Amino acid sequence: MYRPQFAAHEENAFCVCFAPQDIHHLLCGLTQDYRSVPLNIFEPVLLSALGLVIRERSPKPLDLNEVHSLADLLDILSDTELYADDFDLLINMLPLPVFAMLLSQYPNDDFLDRESEQLLFAALQKRNQRLSVCEKQQIEPMINALQHEEK
Repeated sequence: MYRPQFAAHEENAFCVCFAPQDIHHLLCGLTQDYRSVPLNIFEPVLLSALGLVIRERSPKPLDLNEVHSLADLLDILSDTELYADDFDLLINMLPLPVFAMLLSQYPNDDFLDRESEQLLFAALQKRNQRLSVCEKQQIEPMINALQHEEK
């Protein structure tokens, strides 16, 4: 079960694994004035680390020149040859906000040409079906907000 009171602790514990200067360089790549912008650093750090691991590169040091956004991660996922089990494992490890972002990008399987996109969609749907009522209530507003931003 997702417990919001523990999420910040877990996110901080993850980010502490990386050198502050590496995180600084990542955030500068997102926006030069990142210090004045409200920003959860966990998401870009996680996306970058996942992108490096998927490319079979060590996430330490956090060489963040490749993954700066969800779009970059989606590009890596669609270009990398992963099996269905790999996608399932990866999707199940994602925190709810990142899962919600991916789920909003793949609301249905229309126009999924690549096998990797179809496997990603299937993994997202498997996890979505296994969500608890509480988790569904938590991601619903996230997905609605993301879909509203796209309009």
